[in-house]
Amino acid sequence: MKKRIATCFIGLLICAKVLSGEEERRNISFTFYKSGVDKVEIVGDFGKNRKIAVLPMLMEEKNKWVIHLSIEPGFYCYRYFLNRKHWRRDPNVKEIAISKVGEIEGRFSVAEVYPTQYYGFIKLMKEFLHEGKKDWAVKVLIEASKKFPEKSEIYIRLGAIYEEDELYGFAADAYTAGIEKNPEDYKLRHLLALCYEKMFETTGKAMYKKNANKQWLILKKRPKYYEEAKQYLMKK
Repeated sequence: MKKRIATCFIGLLICAKVLSGEEERRNISFTFYKSGVDKVEIVGDFGKNRKIAVLPMLMEEKNKWVIHLSIEPGFYCYRYFLNRKHWRRDPNVKEIAISKVGEIEGRFSVAEVYPTQYYGFIKLMKEFLHEGKKDWAVKVLIEASKKFPEKSEIYIRLGAIYEEDELYGFAADAYTAGIEKNPEDYKLRHLLALCYEKMFETTGKAMYKKNANKQWLILKKRPKYYEEAKQYLMKK
């Protein structure tokens, strides 16, 4: 019976080091379990300037190969090569992405490495949006909301991404989640009210207008939103 290959990706949660006040790096360990091979290499886009790098792993025990890296927060592609001939994908990582190296090595597992500082999440989110990867930007913001629930900006940015794709229901959920954490943030309430108005306009369902009016009644008490709230409350 063939020996089973067991691989695992271990993220060591270590305090991040801030570089130049703008970047932080995380210490990550990759561990690969396989006996009967002379050489194990990890190939991925976590090298300098995100170029493809081939890095040798060290045999720590008879069947245990390890490498320690210091990399910036982000989503990285990688795969393991045995004896420079056969490659194995990490079965513990379910998400698949197309790599930068083309057809021959066209599929890598995606390993998620998140920032620890708030600015790191926002920076990473902006990078993904710039690359047109909205789904990854959303993942970053959702993870950020777990670590920094008091930051209204997270919910505002998340709602904006959904609204851009006319996913108003998801946007409303994002704004609502933000209001639950920050009930005194009237900017979030304003965005939620406008979002419900759009849902009412596109569907004609009275429930959305009713939800919008609940927010307008609260906003009407604020001088900044008084006139706008009054106009929307008059609309049927």
